[in-house]
Amino acid sequence: MKRPSFQFYPADYRNNSKLRRCSPAARGAWLDVMCVLHDQDEYGVCRWPLAELAQAAGVPVKLVRELSTKDVLKGADKAAPDYVFTPRHAGKDGEPVTLVVAGDGPCWYCSRFVRDEYVRQRRGASTRYSADNQPPKGAPKDGDSSDTNHPPKPSPKPPFGEPQGDGPSSPSPSTSINQGQKPMSSGDDVRQCPTGTLVNLYHELMPLNPQAKVINAARKSAIRARWLEAAKLDCEPFGYASMSAGLEAWRKFFAVCAESKFLTGQAPPQPGKPAFIADIDFLFSPSGFAKTLENKYHRDAP
Repeated sequence: MKRPSFQFYPADYRNNSKLRRCSPAARGAWLDVMCVLHDQDEYGVCRWPLAELAQAAGVPVKLVRELSTKDVLKGADKAAPDYVFTPRHAGKDGEPVTLVVAGDGPCWYCSRFVRDEYVRQRRGASTRYSADNQPPKGAPKDGDSSDTNHPPKPSPKPPFGEPQGDGPSSPSPSTSINQGQKPMSSGDDVRQCPTGTLVNLYHELMPLNPQAKVINAARKSAIRARWLEAAKLDCEPFGYASMSAGLEAWRKFFAVCAESKFLTGQAPPQPGKPAFIADIDFLFSPSGFAKTLENKYHRDAP
């Protein structure tokens, strides 16, 4: 779910040495570019060519190119390096984490946005109940009137009838429920990406392909971006308005992918090269997903 706002740190903005090397016009353009990056489904990451990013921000492309040259805006139109973040706690470096998988196509991002989102998701996950994180036994449930010392409190209502946020995210005006529209149940909300179930479907329907043994933040971000993109499409099998319909659509997608000899590594390789086989990163990448959906890899099918 898109956030309605982002944090702005005046001290960081004024003291960032890379940004201070830019012209005043480029520093102003950076605010417009940040607004575009903030509005992306893959938070803080835009996979458009630099010229289109500048057009969307409403600023001259030369100013956006200046931001890239000074390393304020990260990425490239081709072969951009992945963004690897090394968390640090108590004076010690943790295990490096790949937060942005750039791929072959254009990829531009604000490292601060991406890093803050990663930290926000991690902190939010630690506050949610899971199999290893349960409330104490015997604790009164919401609405249990047996605890006379702590009477139940009414559930807080979203402001102006907006839906509750997805995990740590906040509701935004663009996703509010229209007047007269029946609110969707939280268990079937298309805005909630069922990452684990999608990975399981990939393993179930494409057993010949590499297994995804690590589902890190970068992979979760890519899967969620494709899930939201596919929900808005107007082509088979996608274009869905609920989680259950979306899972059925992705089941059909993986089943069709499994019929491609090229995607499953069964096509004859080019001389001197190993046979190509699609992994989960390829299928959920912007270019790989688009080409697969457009049957670029099913020419061997009857």
